[in-house]
Amino acid sequence: MNFRQIGIFANRDKPEALDFLRRLVGVIESKGTRVLVSPVLKDILPGRPTFPPEQPDLILSLGGDGTLLRCVHLNQDLCPVLGVNLGNLGFMTASDRGRIETDLERLNSGDFLVEERDLLQVEISNTACGSIYHYALNECVVSHSRPGRMCSLSVSVDGIDMGVVNGDGLLVSTPTGSTAYALACGGPLILPALPCMELVAISPHSLFVRPLVLAPQSRVEISLAGEGHALAVIDGQEAMPFPSSERLIIRLGSKKARLVFFEMDSFLHRIQKKLMWGYR
Repeated sequence: MNFRQIGIFANRDKPEALDFLRRLVGVIESKGTRVLVSPVLKDILPGRPTFPPEQPDLILSLGGDGTLLRCVHLNQDLCPVLGVNLGNLGFMTASDRGRIETDLERLNSGDFLVEERDLLQVEISNTACGSIYHYALNECVVSHSRPGRMCSLSVSVDGIDMGVVNGDGLLVSTPTGSTAYALACGGPLILPALPCMELVAISPHSLFVRPLVLAPQSRVEISLAGEGHALAVIDGQEAMPFPSSERLIIRLGSKKARLVFFEMDSFLHRIQKKLMWGYR
């Protein structure tokens, strides 16, 4: 499989990422492949076309998981994304600076997998301008607008009142996000192919509020119990004030993210290697 044009997205705040970016662009172009750049890199790689408006066949995200999340947010539904890890953990990335030239050859020969990942649809309702929609690959976190303050949140699932959760907040996660913030809060690891969501309390002031794995058609509603302001954070990328007059409605959306992996990088291999599952 030949990619006619490859898009490049990178964390421009890391000098090492930009040095690697320039070298990688030279490698790609030497093989006759056209390089498109994200608008955020236009001044760093001048004279090259951008996406959008042009459409790449593949996007390379240079950085860590945070960079890949930003790439997905900016380029939803465009094309598959291959994460090239330049950081530490890089759980969602499938390549790194030492492997990328070999992996480019594998891509051209068709030796790769594209995994479709569910996105959360996060609706903020009862706003002055109607409902506002956001999409999350990892999770939506609801917490107090002032860090360190306890948050009291009313939550319902499929119309059933689950009561008020007092603590640092709540998060709703996709299976992809089960290895991120949800894991740190005691949630289970979930294979990405499973269509579901998980609801996890963040440091709850109760011994009986446990993580819940929800059906793919489930609908979670969260609102403030009482007056005040909370904050809804999408994938650590977007933060929206969330007053008591509004509510969040969270469900699996119809949109999908498409991530590139190689056969040796299955989810089970990654949790063994990067999270040391089962190691002594």
